[in-house]
Amino acid sequence: MDKTSENISKTNLSYGSSLVSGFNLYNKYLGRIFKLSWTKALLFSLAYCLLAVIVSQFLPETIRHTIIMLESGMPLSTDIYIAPMALLVSTIILGGIFELMCYSCGTAILSQHMLDETCNVNIRWWSIDVKCFWRILKAAACNLLIGILCILPFAAIMYFLPQNILTTPSEHTVSLCIIVLSMLVLALFTIPLWFCTTKYIYSHEHGYWKTLAINYSSGLRHMGHILIVVLITLIIISIIGTIISLPANILINANSQAFNGMLNGDPLGMPEGINVLAIITFIAIGFFQPLIRMPLLFTTYFMYKTIDSIEEERKQEIKENQHID
Repeated sequence: MDKTSENISKTNLSYGSSLVSGFNLYNKYLGRIFKLSWTKALLFSLAYCLLAVIVSQFLPETIRHTIIMLESGMPLSTDIYIAPMALLVSTIILGGIFELMCYSCGTAILSQHMLDETCNVNIRWWSIDVKCFWRILKAAACNLLIGILCILPFAAIMYFLPQNILTTPSEHTVSLCIIVLSMLVLALFTIPLWFCTTKYIYSHEHGYWKTLAINYSSGLRHMGHILIVVLITLIIISIIGTIISLPANILINANSQAFNGMLNGDPLGMPEGINVLAIITFIAIGFFQPLIRMPLLFTTYFMYKTIDSIEEERKQEIKENQHID
């Protein structure tokens, strides 16, 4: 087997290796993960429940008031939107923080695994690893900022595009081309970020932006590896999450249908006690959401170790070749 074929074989093996090793390690230490993160998952479930109530109750009620005011000719007031939207945004932010707290337990376990191949971490069930939480919070904020900066130019193009173009029959083609182009640019920029972000969380060598500057080119060289590992993991956890979230989706859709019937003059057809049932369902489903998504941390951890090892070998080969020359 020549050197090229050997490299291709190693690369193909690393895809499956990252996925299998990640899921195996997650399953092996699932009990410990649950013990460390259940309180944070419970906090997230409360935020998830509140968000579901806002979406299924408060927002439809706000829409109903808006329709009534429009039909009666009354002037619209922004006051009716401020409270629901402020509550919605606050709940999303709070839920995101609780979810990251839950993930920090996973990153603490993986950080220990990187040091000595064990997962013995000194974290109480009610506490978090502050250093891991800070790094994952900072990484999430920086990636969000990068995503916004990537989207802004395309949003500006859509906003300042001449109106006569958007009113022609080709308006959908123009909009579709802009959307597709923006998605391609986002993919080009964000796929390598998975490697840079994971290295920042576990290496503790540099700050986020310096880690990004040093390792972004490495992420570009291994975009295929990153894409396959992340995409397959997302597909698996999305399927599981969709199945588990099915009762909540049914309740939200049922409430939406009842709301539409109320707008058409029909009585509200939801049975008594549905609100209590909905709250219990939302809390139960929300509790498992961070645990379902956490395997992504484990597969990307092994993806990072594989790519980092390949890059170290590559640098060593370059040094040896320079020494021979």
